[in-house]
Amino acid sequence: MSFQNLTEEQMVQKCTLDVLTHSKYRSLAGVIMMGVTRVEDDPRKCPTAYTNGLDKIYGRKFVRSLVEQEVRFLVLHECMHVALRHLITWLWMWKDDPVLANQACDYVINLLLVLSDDNEGFIKMPKEGCLDLRFKGMDSGEVFRLLKQEKKDGKGGNGGPQGFDEHGWEEAKGRTE
Repeated sequence: MSFQNLTEEQMVQKCTLDVLTHSKYRSLAGVIMMGVTRVEDDPRKCPTAYTNGLDKIYGRKFVRSLVEQEVRFLVLHECMHVALRHLITWLWMWKDDPVLANQACDYVINLLLVLSDDNEGFIKMPKEGCLDLRFKGMDSGEVFRLLKQEKKDGKGGNGGPQGFDEHGWEEAKGRTE
């Protein structure tokens, strides 16, 4: 059966299984299995994808718009927010500037994933994603400070890519490290 003939739930399940069994990414199995994973029908609730640092929610219409390698990337992207504990570790950034905090975390994850694929073609970043090679080797805090300075200097900031997912900082706020 063709990937595009699957339901959106089956697409996410298939890509999750692909990630779980891939030699480069199987170490994320524990993170992938944490929390709830589901597909959301209402695009107002979840237009693309969402994590609160534990659960992973995928927008039905967005998943349908992607090819298989992009859904794998999306699954890995949301899991990396959980694995790297972004919504706990970088809560201070969100309190300072929510848009830049989202961008900073996404830039770091997307670059890690793109570089990890090493032109294998197993994953592909959706076109909506934030990617900039100058952030190689930086953590989200470093990227945030740079984006904030650029915003202050009128050289960027909120005018850049917004990313393809949303982060539930409010939900994660009550969690402890």
